[in-house]
Amino acid sequence: GKIIFNPPNNMKVGVKERIEVRVTQDIEVELNKALRGRGIPQIEKIRVYEVMKLKLSGGDFNIVSLSEEEQIVSKKGKTEWVWDVKPEKKGKQVLQLIATLQIKIESSQNHISHPVFEREIIVEVNPIYSTKLFLVENWKWVVTALVLPTLLFFVHYF
Repeated sequence: GKIIFNPPNNMKVGVKERIEVRVTQDIEVELNKALRGRGIPQIEKIRVYEVMKLKLSGGDFNIVSLSEEEQIVSKKGKTEWVWDVKPEKKGKQVLQLIATLQIKIESSQNHISHPVFEREIIVEVNPIYSTKLFLVENWKWVVTALVLPTLLFFVHYF
């Protein structure tokens, strides 16, 4: 089968991005039609099974899944996973997409997880967001640093 995903080449701290992944068993299906994220779609061949689990993770991201992690991938058509992702920390961060086959063991209700795909995405610093976050978190110190010297100036010279 094949997988298409559209992670942005870079992200900015505090800016939410839509990331979508589509998987199909049918290599003739067009996967890139109407993707909503701003990233450039990347298509790759992967092993596909009737049940797959896709997980997007990263320690310094706020990741909101808009679909179920584990889904059925039919023989025709496509299956879609969607996340809204917002980096929360500046610097080089890693966002991982892991696709896993959920192979059912015939003698039980359990599945075997077999990873078939993993990618990393780099996050850039967003100076405006970082400054805003600093001011919100440290407003008392900023006000003290600005107001106290101003008051002392006026008391001393007036």
